[in-house]
Amino acid sequence: MAIGVALGGALGIGSADFLGGLCARRSGSLATSFWMNLVALVGLTPTWLVVQPQLSTGRALGALAAGVVSAAAVNLIYAALSTSLMSLVAPAIACGSALVPTAVAAVVGNAPSVGNGIGIALALVGIVSVTWMPRAAAPRSRLERRALILTLLASVFSGLSFSIALLAVRGGTAQTAVGVSALERLGATFAALLLATRLVRGRRLVVPGGAALLGAGCLDGAGVTLLLVSATLGNFAVSAVIVSLYAVVTVLLAQIVLRERIASHQIFGIGAAVLGVALLSTG
Repeated sequence: MAIGVALGGALGIGSADFLGGLCARRSGSLATSFWMNLVALVGLTPTWLVVQPQLSTGRALGALAAGVVSAAAVNLIYAALSTSLMSLVAPAIACGSALVPTAVAAVVGNAPSVGNGIGIALALVGIVSVTWMPRAAAPRSRLERRALILTLLASVFSGLSFSIALLAVRGGTAQTAVGVSALERLGATFAALLLATRLVRGRRLVVPGGAALLGAGCLDGAGVTLLLVSATLGNFAVSAVIVSLYAVVTVLLAQIVLRERIASHQIFGIGAAVLGVALLSTG
């Protein structure tokens, strides 16, 4: 059951990243990050009121901390997705989302198995293949320096935010997961607002396209909540790496909607990254 719930989270997060990336291309990553988090918070509020989760002080503080890190992660993700090909950016970010929680799980006592080790190695090979291009390659078919830096930072921050949130729900119930998800979104919304207002410097925050923004916020809120629920049903590192398959959703949408094309060795890299995540989930 945990795997099915985590896969549902992957579908939601992957679709949200695609829609958020489209919004960021029109309105910028700062504005998109803030409005998306606000939509997600509003969407989660009714569920919070119905479930009425009881959180300890430690879990609540962990959720808020995860939200602050998540605000930076989402802004970096949207900036990376809007700068370069989504088909290249999404898998690299997803690998970080898997590798960081796996490392955290090892630290807290859940050391990776042999299968996990192979999965980590494949994921790293995938990242190198996806991000490397010969100098003679066309600029549009590779990750330029700025996009590469944004992608690497987004990967690390995304993995950290997932790790903190997963630790906050560790040993809890589905109700705990809902509470942590809502508080995380509250922290992310305020952090995103603070970040945007300080960097925009007094200018009005432009509201991105309505339908895409609403879809991104609702899908991201639901996806992250499903991730946290799945972690209460099984190992949190396994949940994280399964959810990291969201990159497949983002890539497929980019291929279908935006008609993106990538080099053959980058297709190999994406395949290696996905296979690595799959091995992590079963190892």
